[in-house]
Amino acid sequence: MVSRVHHKLSRYLAASQTLGIREATRFEWNWSRCQPVIEIRLPEYKAPLFVRRFESDMNVFSQVFYEHELESFLPANPELIIDAGANVGYTTAFYAHRFPETLIVAVEPDARNFEMLVRNCADFSNVRCLHAALWHQEAVARVANPDAPSWSFQVEECSPGEGVTIPARSIEGILAESGRTRINLLKLDIEGAERELFSKNAERWLPNVDAIALEIHGSDTEQIILSAMPPHQFERGEAGERRFFKRILATA
Repeated sequence: MVSRVHHKLSRYLAASQTLGIREATRFEWNWSRCQPVIEIRLPEYKAPLFVRRFESDMNVFSQVFYEHELESFLPANPELIIDAGANVGYTTAFYAHRFPETLIVAVEPDARNFEMLVRNCADFSNVRCLHAALWHQEAVARVANPDAPSWSFQVEECSPGEGVTIPARSIEGILAESGRTRINLLKLDIEGAERELFSKNAERWLPNVDAIALEIHGSDTEQIILSAMPPHQFERGEAGERRFFKRILATA
């Protein structure tokens, strides 16, 4: 009981610092009433964002807007950001609001998450949402663990007709469709599929990426990624669960 009260108080205090006391109180009231979808109005955002009460949405929302994990690693004057593993769109909304002239391509494989992603980003004209999985090649994929929590869906390549399938998109394919020549920031939260990206065909897209923000799953995958982005080519940093890599520009 004490831990529940402490968690509730911590959530309210974090909300009040970002949202203001009035909005934080309204949100906490709706949360306590167990509304399945709760509206949150962030200062300076034109439209509200939405949180599913019985999913992991609030954890992701807190990382982005209360703990400010993305603030420490922002590109300068980006033209293209790809948000792969966009979940329900909080990171996408953050980037779209911060960089209104930048094209944000949000990629999400799960149908329920994608529905919320579209809802949360409907007010941003600079967002393009793709119901797809990010993969090392153009293919067909499916969610391998559909009963997992909504923030931890994994994908696997499959043949057409093997259950509920989605497009598997390559980074170079998305870049070509964007009409841009470079990816200024590639955000990856793809629950292990980063191993496929960096171990197969990375030479096709990595030279066109200026910076990467990602979560790494597994020590073997970490070694593959570190080898692909050596320290003489990429600066490294971290915030929370995210690792950051920024390309070191060559000097004359």
